[in-house]
Order: sequence, then C-alpha cells, then structure tokens
Amino acid sequence: MANGNEAKPDWNVKKVHAPAAWKLLDPSGDPREIEWEGIDVGHLDTLYTEHRIFGDWKQSKNWIRADEGENYMEPGDKPKDPLKKGAFLFPGHGTRTASVLCGDAHEVGKPYYLGVAPGLPIIPYRVTNTVFLREKDIRRNVATAIHEAVRLRSDVLSFSIGWPWLSFFSSRPMAKAVDAAYEKGVIIVAAGGQGIDWVVYPAKFWRTIGVGGVTFSGRIYQEYSRDELFIDVWAPADQIYRADATRPQRKLIYKVEKSDQDTDADYGAIGGSDSAGSSAGTSATSGNGDGTSYAAVHVTAAAAMWLRHRGPEIEQLYGNERWRIVEAFRTLIKATSTPLRDPAAPRNGSGYLDIRKLLTADLPAPSVLTKKSIAAGQIF
Repeated sequence: MANGNEAKPDWNVKKVHAPAAWKLLDPSGDPREIEWEGIDVGHLDTLYTEHRIFGDWKQSKNWIRADEGENYMEPGDKPKDPLKKGAFLFPGHGTRTASVLCGDAHEVGKPYYLGVAPGLPIIPYRVTNTVFLREKDIRRNVATAIHEAVRLRSDVLSFSIGWPWLSFFSSRPMAKAVDAAYEKGVIIVAAGGQGIDWVVYPAKFWRTIGVGGVTFSGRIYQEYSRDELFIDVWAPADQIYRADATRPQRKLIYKVEKSDQDTDADYGAIGGSDSAGSSAGTSATSGNGDGTSYAAVHVTAAAAMWLRHRGPEIEQLYGNERWRIVEAFRTLIKATSTPLRDPAAPRNGSGYLDIRKLLTADLPAPSVLTKKSIAAGQIF
C-alpha cells in the first residue's frame, strides 16, 4: 500500500484532472463509455504485447488496433514487441508507455484506472527496439511511420523516444515528416528526455509539443538549462504505475516489477527476476516507473480528449489552415496549465497539465496563432 512517501497507483491520473475530463466526454464519468468517434492516435515505440491491461485479447475485445499498425523492424509481421534483451534495448517500453496512455487496470482486477484515457484506441507503429533515435535506420523508420500516419489521417502521434543530437543529412527525412504532419494538423507529442540538460528530438522541433516531467512531490524531474523554451507543458514522470511484460526463459510473463527509472540499466533486472506471474492473456499486473516517456503520454491523452470534445469547433475555426490546430492546442495547453512551484521552473508560460481546464477553455482566434519554423531547418 502507498504511504505518505509513496504515490497511490492513480495519483498521476487525478493530478492532471483526467476524471473531470472524462465526465465532459461522457456523463457517466466512466472513460470506457467514451465514444471516440474516429479520433486516431498513433503510438511510435517498441510496441505492443497482448497485455490484459488493453482488454480481452482472446475475445478480440481490446483497443490496440494492431491490424492498422506497421512493423518497420520486422516488415510483414504485426507490430508486436519481441522483448529482446541486450545492451541499449528497451524491451516492453511500448507496453509500459501505452498502458499509461490508455490502459485499464480493471481488466486485471485492480480497483483503479491505470491510463489517462482508458480504452482509447491506438494504432501501434513499431519503429525501434530502443528509445534512442541515434541510428539512421531508426530515424528513417520514424519518418516513414509519420508519413503513413499522415496518409491515414491520424490526429495525434505520441513519441516517448528521442535523441539529443541530429545530423542534417541523416535526419532530414524525419524533420520533413514532422513538417508534413504539422501542415496537416497532426499533433505530435514528444518526451523531453532526461539524463542531460538538452531537450531531445523530436521534442526539440518547434512544430511538436515538447513535454517535461514533474515528480510526485511537485519538483521538476529533469531541468533543461539550455533548452527549457522547447518544453510546452509538464506532466507526471515519477512513481508512475504502469503495466509490464517480460520474457524470462522464453515465456511471456506479466508481473509486478518496481523500477526507479526507465533506463537500460533497469532492464537487466527485469529480465533476470522471476516473481509470480502467468502466461500471456491470463494474469497481468503493474509496476512502478519513472521518466519523461510517461509524461508525454499524459499529453497525448489530453490531445485526444481535446479533439474529441471540441472537434466540430476546431474544424470550423482551423480547418482551412490545419497547422493552426497544433498551435491552438499548444496555446491552450500553456494557458490552462497550473504554474509550477519549483524555483527551477522556466518562465516561458509552461506549467503543469490540467486536462479539465484544457477541454473547457475558449478556443483562440486563428489570427493570434503563429506558424512555427520548419523542422527541416532546425537540426543543430
């Protein structure tokens, strides 16, 4: 059980006022009753496992739209995470981040909702085995996935992956893909990263929504002394309960695993431990993890809820110049955020995510929105 120094499993969901936002989308307040009405959310990561947190896989009553996704690591296969172990690999990262985006812990017998938007259908794009966009081939996968998502008219794309340095020639395709998405009004939400004081790409592109992390105690999870202007909003990144999957001895296990930070060093312990669990589809539980990977998916969920709640108005105001959808979201997510009490908080108008206020705020006039610089010219 959580004590005064440890977060309750749903602290982060309540902190961003997701339950109040659910009531705006369905009078019952039950997020599983929300009709998403065609809102398409793409998740680019290592991607999914058949975890019960996403519904009943045996009865095909889950909300991971695997048949619509793509696997760029093993072309032709479904975008399943093979849970490979090894240096710089992040097995299960897609499952963990997706569970905070849209998981429902009631599916595994827990008395709380795990995700910020439980039951939100997502399209999985398996672009990597790691969280680092340092390889040219991985950045090419990302570019291809973004273009595919734009072609299929996705509304929001979620990135819990990144890299702090990009070379112009090897990264230009990814930057151009970001530009294409922006012009079509696709909201790209990206984690700011941690470990160094630079914001990572693609969060560092002005045309994406950069997300920083806040701890359970209200402090900034990672300071960006060089790059704080690239962070548009802050969200929970500490003591985040999430689903986990591991494959010790070739058997897929869902179990409780408590880690301190989403880093490669953790995953050796995950792969080597053998706590109670059972085979795929029978038992599933959650662990505890940290990182801006989790902050980003809070904002992805917020974007999906905003588009679902205000869709006709958004389309009427910004439909002729669709980049304004992204800028309206950026403007409102800053204007409705709660100021950070941390002395290290940047003075660029960014604050703590508040989804309830976001959904009810007046939409900005098109004339006050400013188009951001092209991503293809912003690699440095």
